[in-house]
Amino acid sequence: MKTGDFMKSKFKYAYVCLFVFVLVYCSGCAVALFGAATAGTTYSSIAGVITDTVKASSDELVEKFVIIVEEEGGDVLSASISDGKVRARVNNKIIYFDVVSVDEGISKITIKSRKEFELIPDSKEAVRLYKKLSERL
Repeated sequence: MKTGDFMKSKFKYAYVCLFVFVLVYCSGCAVALFGAATAGTTYSSIAGVITDTVKASSDELVEKFVIIVEEEGGDVLSASISDGKVRARVNNKIIYFDVVSVDEGISKITIKSRKEFELIPDSKEAVRLYKKLSERL
């Protein structure tokens, strides 16, 4: 490979990176994608919604999440173990917690946090509550 070819490939790479950055930045959508390893699990966060698949039953997860909300001084607005749903208010934010059983002993959880009249996603609060839940699994 000639030196000129090497420089051209570097510039192509830089242009692609710049294009992707500008596309994401100018899209007008506050989309953040995080990957983190916490207690052996990986979660993703897109616009204030945390999703993960964990080794626990949906009943157990709903019960533990309700306990976390109460320990945080929050209010459980509604909770249904059979539906796998919890709606709560924690730190002046509305939290939606959903659990779907994937297999025996394996569940997919979703934690959604909204602030400011439920319009603005709050990834930090969703991640914080997810970490509290994952510590108890």
